[in-house]
Amino acid sequence: MNPDASFRRPGYTRSETRRLSRDIPEGQAQWILGALIAAFTVGFTYLAHRKYACFNWESPDTASIGYAFFHTLEGRFFPYYAREGCLLGEHADFILLAWFPIFKLAPSMVSLFFFQSLMISLVAWPAYVLARASGCDTVTSLIAGMGLTVYPPVVSQHVGQIVDDRFGLVFLLFALYFFEKQHFPKFVLFMLLATLAKETIALNVAMFGLYALIQRRRWQWVASPLVWGVAYAVAMVTWLMPKWGMWAKLVYGQMLYFKHYGSSPVEVLKYFALNPARTVETMLAPDRLMYLGLLLAPLLLVAPFRSWAWLIAVPSLLINLLGTNRLLRDLTWHYSMIAGGVLWASFLIALPRWTQTLQSRFGPRNYARILCLLGLVLSLGLCRIWLSPWQYRPTNAHQARVQAIESVPLDASVLSPENMLAHFVRHPALNSLGELRYYNRDPNQVFSYDYIVFDATYPSPDWQAQSQLFALISNRPEYHLVSARDDVFVFHRIGSPPRLLKWPARTDAAF
Repeated sequence: MNPDASFRRPGYTRSETRRLSRDIPEGQAQWILGALIAAFTVGFTYLAHRKYACFNWESPDTASIGYAFFHTLEGRFFPYYAREGCLLGEHADFILLAWFPIFKLAPSMVSLFFFQSLMISLVAWPAYVLARASGCDTVTSLIAGMGLTVYPPVVSQHVGQIVDDRFGLVFLLFALYFFEKQHFPKFVLFMLLATLAKETIALNVAMFGLYALIQRRRWQWVASPLVWGVAYAVAMVTWLMPKWGMWAKLVYGQMLYFKHYGSSPVEVLKYFALNPARTVETMLAPDRLMYLGLLLAPLLLVAPFRSWAWLIAVPSLLINLLGTNRLLRDLTWHYSMIAGGVLWASFLIALPRWTQTLQSRFGPRNYARILCLLGLVLSLGLCRIWLSPWQYRPTNAHQARVQAIESVPLDASVLSPENMLAHFVRHPALNSLGELRYYNRDPNQVFSYDYIVFDATYPSPDWQAQSQLFALISNRPEYHLVSARDDVFVFHRIGSPPRLLKWPARTDAAF
């Protein structure tokens, strides 16, 4: 479709139409798009590092990525800090390997924050070309790209922890673009790249097969994503990931996020098949409807559904709506990024249909631009969901936390509170009470670490366990108090304490 044709006014040339619609040349628009991506990458790299440096947010996922990168420099292949095994056994995020040569040149946490923000900011590019392919002019397409970059499920990921979902969306959206353009080789290439970011994205890729079937595409468009998506997910979850770690068995084998429905994939699927009414009731529960409302509000609630591209988001949406982990329905967590990004893309693909409908009722106007502007404004209006200024300000305990980190020798193992965990990634071994309790480990493993750090100023769901451990450690002769300032304490183990610790009952309901 000619990008200018949809909004060309009768009796005017293309250049006159561009002037009247306040359009700009393609080359200039591409420069603006590049500047937008660069500005978002640099700006959010700074914000992410600022939040990390202020210790005001939990950091186990960031610690797992940082630990894997720093210790790969020492000859270990992407080790996972909390357990034996490889980080790729937690999630099959092979895209991370592509950044390692650059990290080797600039080994710092800033490098990893930059990589994450770059991969998130790049989603503006496929949004721009999708809008152009839908007949939008260049200004409207730039608005579409900017709208996606500030869409809460996407923009919030810059300042969250470093997690693998962020590295796959740009490839998935480019796969969708080449699917719409019916360029099969490039579609296959980006489909493969998307799955390399995380094993769960293979489910989204498989949905391209159903999308192609609805569009009555040739067999290769149907079979390729279905076969690859299902085969890749099965191979990763049942074969490769278990070789590298225990996470696949815990999450997928024991259905950790679906534990209310069964303890195995077969039991969970059987529950959904035999209890359709309860399943629908769960999906329509108040917290689920609130989640859908926030997710779809910038998309005018129904705008994405004039295109069948929304089907690609279905696996992610079903997981988020049916899962028992409440964080699945928190827009500031990574679980919503893939679903949200695909819904935004479906909204862009549906623009010609909405334009045709609106023009038939209200006359000729650039409705695509109006709709994209509405999406941009509504996304900006929801910035308070993810932007919390207090997280970027040092607290009264800031210097105490810095002092605590400096007091632990680099060659020592450390048990750390979760807000400081990512600052110890260069140490040979580290962990947190939260990680040990989450995986139901022997609580007496805490006595294996050379140093134990307590931060009584940071609210933690494991506060009771932390208080119990602090009371025990502070009265044991096997531990020496190294630092104590503003309710931040560092103890050094100088003996072998008796291993008689037991966990108190958990009171949090995150999982």
